[in-house]
Amino acid sequence: MPRYTLLVLLVQSILVACDRPTLVTTVESVAGLVVFDGLDSLVVIKADKFRGGARGAVSITYDAPFGTHTDHHLSTDAVVKRQMRMDVEMVSWIFEKPALSHWIDIYKEELIPRGIRFFGHGHTHALHDTMDFDAAYNSFSTNYSLMETWGLAPKVYAYPGSSGERLSTQSANRAAGFIGARGSTVEFEEFFIAPFEEAEPDNWFFLPAVVMGNASFRYIDVHEKLVPILDETVERRAWLILMYDVPRNWDS
Repeated sequence: MPRYTLLVLLVQSILVACDRPTLVTTVESVAGLVVFDGLDSLVVIKADKFRGGARGAVSITYDAPFGTHTDHHLSTDAVVKRQMRMDVEMVSWIFEKPALSHWIDIYKEELIPRGIRFFGHGHTHALHDTMDFDAAYNSFSTNYSLMETWGLAPKVYAYPGSSGERLSTQSANRAAGFIGARGSTVEFEEFFIAPFEEAEPDNWFFLPAVVMGNASFRYIDVHEKLVPILDETVERRAWLILMYDVPRNWDS
């Protein structure tokens, strides 16, 4: 639904109750959405870009099959302690294993109520750009369906290895039901999503994330290197996605 549509409908419903016929038009401008009655402006509607009028937004994402390592709880504990939120990966084949399936109930009972959510990460931790459309779609849709069945409310996705640059891969992800997908970048200018007056990302199906870790000298490996990026996010009134990655033992 376009921006401001619900507010415009509310204005229209009020005008319909007036004693005289009314022609309502809307025009987007720098000031916001202007609602006209004929030639007279009735109201200017301007929505905050970020909740509460914040000057920037940060999403914390954690690429780890939570529960398969004894230290995973350190990340969620740190986030919850600070009253923040974090999204954690879901590679679905792992939790079809009888030895690990009980973690789904733990997610729903202990993590989700504390602000931890889950994003799709493939049925297997595969590089989807190496697949044709049908194979990628099968992985995405299986992942989506299992998350839905398990009550994890799938919405967004993250490509393993950030392998989601092909248009066919992105199209398959959209067709499977996801509303957006995360990739990554090491280019400073690409970190800042929808900066300044931009209302949404250029591409919802390859959202660039900042990689946090030490597997490459181009990744952000210490907090001191992240601070300038956070400051620039506020300066540009942008959205920043942080991708924390950890070694894994359950890939297929």
